[in-house]
Order: sequence, then C-alpha cells, then structure tokens
Amino acid sequence: MDFESPHQDSITIDNLTFYSNFDSGNMCRVEKFGQNTYEIFVCPDAASAGFNSYRTWFYFGVKGFRKATSVKICIANLNYMKVFSTPGYRPVWKCTPGQSEWQRVPGEAFYEPGNNGFYRYTWSFDINHADCDYFFAYATPYSYSDIMKSIKFFEKTCSPDVYFFREIIVLSIDSRPVELVTISCKCNFLDAEEERISGLFPEINPRCLVGKKPIVFITARVHPGETPASFLLDGVFKLILGNDPRGQALRSAFVFKIIPVLNPDGVFNGNFRVDQNGVNLNRCYADPNESLHPTIFAAKAYFQYHSQNIKYYFDFHAHASKRSCFLFGNALEMEKQIDNQLLAKLIEINTSYFEYSECDFSEKSMSSKDPKDHNTKEGSGRVALYKLSNIIHCYTIECAYFILRPLHPIAPPIIYKTGKRFLENTNDESVQIVQVFNRTFFDNVSSGIMIAILDMEKINPVSRLPLSVFRYLEAGKEWIKARILAHYRLIGKNCSRLNLLKSEGRAERATVLPRLPERKVHKMNLITPIFNEVSSSTSQNRVLFSLGRMMIAQDTRRISSFPRLLRPLRNHS
Repeated sequence: MDFESPHQDSITIDNLTFYSNFDSGNMCRVEKFGQNTYEIFVCPDAASAGFNSYRTWFYFGVKGFRKATSVKICIANLNYMKVFSTPGYRPVWKCTPGQSEWQRVPGEAFYEPGNNGFYRYTWSFDINHADCDYFFAYATPYSYSDIMKSIKFFEKTCSPDVYFFREIIVLSIDSRPVELVTISCKCNFLDAEEERISGLFPEINPRCLVGKKPIVFITARVHPGETPASFLLDGVFKLILGNDPRGQALRSAFVFKIIPVLNPDGVFNGNFRVDQNGVNLNRCYADPNESLHPTIFAAKAYFQYHSQNIKYYFDFHAHASKRSCFLFGNALEMEKQIDNQLLAKLIEINTSYFEYSECDFSEKSMSSKDPKDHNTKEGSGRVALYKLSNIIHCYTIECAYFILRPLHPIAPPIIYKTGKRFLENTNDESVQIVQVFNRTFFDNVSSGIMIAILDMEKINPVSRLPLSVFRYLEAGKEWIKARILAHYRLIGKNCSRLNLLKSEGRAERATVLPRLPERKVHKMNLITPIFNEVSSSTSQNRVLFSLGRMMIAQDTRRISSFPRLLRPLRNHS
C-alpha cells in the first residue's frame, strides 16, 4: 500500500487552499509543478483498511484563485480506465457563489501514462469568478447528505393523496442511517402496520402500513462513485409523485419500496466502488453478514419478507464502457425470457438514451467474475434476489454518466382514450438539491423505465406504443420471441459444428464454443423489428413509418423469415 495522507484533507500552497474534507471528497496530496500547474493525488478506495485499488474518484475544492488567471490541473495517480481516454469525457466543475450548477470542464484534456504504473489526466481551466470556491470532480457528485436532503424535499412537496413514509431500515457500519421510503396512493394500504423483522428497524417508531398492491423494489448507490444512480432516482421520485397521468397510474397500481443508498459509508468517504473495508457490497447478496454487510443484509431480508408481492426489482448503477444506457437481466426459460426481454425493448421505445441491443441476458452475466476481486455476479442483487424469489423482472440498470445527444428517435405519446397527442412538459423548473447541466437526460431515462412498466402491464394512459413500429404489445412479444429463437439457432449451429470437428479429430483447439459476433458500432437508427442481417443498402427493403402504420416492400428472397413475425401486424392493420 502507498503510505498516503487521509483522502479528506486540507492543503495550502501559494495562498491557494486545496481541500477535500467534506462529504464524498477525495484528495490526499497536492504538489506544485511549474507556473500555475498543480498535481493532485487521490487516495485509493478503503486506504485506511490497507487496500490499494480503485484510484478513480476525485472530488476537491480550491480557495484563493485570482480572476482572469489560467491554471492547469493534473490528477497524477489514477488507475487505468477507458473512459478517461474517450473524447467525450470531461471532469465537472462548479463554483460557489457564482456558478452553482455542475458543468463539464471546457477545452482539451489529456490522458497519458505516468510514473509507477499510474495514469495522468490533465486539463486547463480559466478562472472567471473572484472570491469563489471552485470544485472539481470525476463526475457530478451526489453526496450522502445531498441524498438525505433530497428525500426530505420530495416528502415535503408530494401531493396530498400520496402516501410517503420514511423509516430507517438499518444503520451502516459507521452508524449512518439507511432509509427505506414507501410510496403509493393512500388508498392502497390497510390499517395494519407491517411486522418488525429481526435485526432491522432499530428505532422504536411506527412501521409503514401494509400495502395491497404489487411492489416495485428499487435500490441505488451500492457502488459509491456511480452517482447517476441517484439522479435516476430523482427522476423516479418526480414522476411517481407528480401530476403526470402516468405517475398517477404508477402510484395507483403499485407500492414503491425504495432504498436510496446502500453504501452510505463508501459514499461519504469518497470511494468509487467499495465500502470502507474494501468490500464490493454488490457481491454479498448470496450470503450477507449482518455485522460486516448490514445494509445488504437488511435489503435482502426486507426483500424476502415481501418476495411474494414484488413484481419488479431495479438496482440502479452507472457505467462508462458503452455509449448508451442498458440493463443486465437474467437468463430464464423461454416463455419467461420473452417477458423479461420485452421490458427492455419497451424502455427503448420510451427513451432515446437506452438501447435494447446493448442489454445482456446471458448466463455468463449471471456468473462471471470481477477482474480485480474475482467475486462472481452470483452474489449481485440481480442474480441472488432472482434465485431467492424467482421473479421475472429483476434487473441491474446501467446508466451512462453523460450522453451528448439522443441515440434514436422515439414516437410521440398519445392519450389512449382520445387518441390525441399528449404534450409533455420538457421544461423542468422544479427546485433540485443538486444542480447539474444534464438533468433532463437522467429524467428521460428514469421516466422511460417507469413508463415501460405501464406498457408492460397494459395500464398506460399515455403511451408511445401505438405509434411505435409494434403498435401493440403482442407484436413486441412476437419480435422478442423471434430474436431469441434466432439466437438459439445460431448457438445450436455452432454446437453442431463443434461436435463435427470433434468427431473428425480436428477440434483440439476448439475447447469452447465459438464466440458470437460482436455488435457493430451503429449509427442513429429507428427502432425497428428488422433484423440486423437485412442489408440497409437494399432499396427494396425499406420501412416507412406513418403514425405507426408499417409498409414493407416485398422481397421474399431477402426477408423470407419475416412473414410469420409480421402476420399479427397485418391482422390488425
């Protein structure tokens, strides 16, 4: 381990004070390197416990900058992460007072190998505000205290007909409260309170009431540095607590059980992926220890208590590996898998920033090992809670930190009863605890996830589905089924070829199944049921969209596999 200073510190150089002694801060050392150039050193996750991994998250403030000066800042001891080398990535900044909204750092930035196996990330910055504290971070921070403030804010501003109940489900290792929030319509509850569960709910206060509706169970921030998870959760709160008819339909049909932060100690300490003991808590669900993993123990115990009534489970995460938002689902038997994957396709129909083609429902994603700690995903919330309850819709949602523009167009929503177009309110003027430049992006993704549930349950009062390529849910199921069967046929063909090679003695090197072709990087595309194998250059195979009516020019030689798939659409034309 590197013997470094504590990660939340205050250091003064040249009348400038660099500090990270606040919630979620991470900076352990500062050195001056040339004129107005400063090297910042970050602390690894759980350094106080002897760990030396995940030097990724940085968050610090600077006092004393003079106006109209230019400084160069270098994070000098980062671990390698692909995101730093991508052209679209930039750290974020704000200054108080003056610029309280988090923005991306403008201008060029450089990522290069440094000393001792570390990497350096450097950017220049112009100081335009005097007498301000400037803050810089890996991504828009959402601290533990901000999470608690947001919950309190949503409780105060929700509609009178909403049942909003907060309670402390457990205390973390460092005795930070972990809250459980229950939300639904007031009419969806009995007069009786829920039973107390051994080891949970340490305060002697009234419990929440017993719900009468299916449950949507949501957790977030098991990995501290994945701050988009909290911004997604803000979008969920705004939708299900607001006056939008889809939000009203959600809280009328479901009871929401939400744990906003599963790793409060890691969030507070400025870690990126683990808790203060160096443990990846999202690998502990299979057998959590009540003393070592109290938050995971509590989440699993409460999930098990309600397992018969839980319909949907979402664990909010963030990623920096792909261009879009996507999800991990479980590999299920055929009929269940259709519904399992259909929800992902419905999310794509409802948000421009989510791509079904990037989602992973493979058996490998349920058992693969992490490259650093070698723990398998069998201990993740998605896999362990599925095995505990056998629910179909059990997902890990992976949200990008930043997406520059929409990835594909989506159909406008229409009101089912009248058939008229529904005008969505795209100007969000609501007060936010954490102000961020791309708040609309996060709200769009979270609302797309929630609205997909309404489409799945056929209770959406304002839907995009009728004007999408599918027009109705059954056509979507047929398309998903065709894709799954095509995937199985490809695997079967590869298996047959492998067996043939073995029988002929030519399979010495073919000890595993051939890998499926990797997805190609694709341009902006319409959401369409046409398989990727159909060449877009064939002018006879074009899809015309007009208010959901689909006309396909016949080319029996190239798309002979589609008549059976499209027959339900013709019957409803």
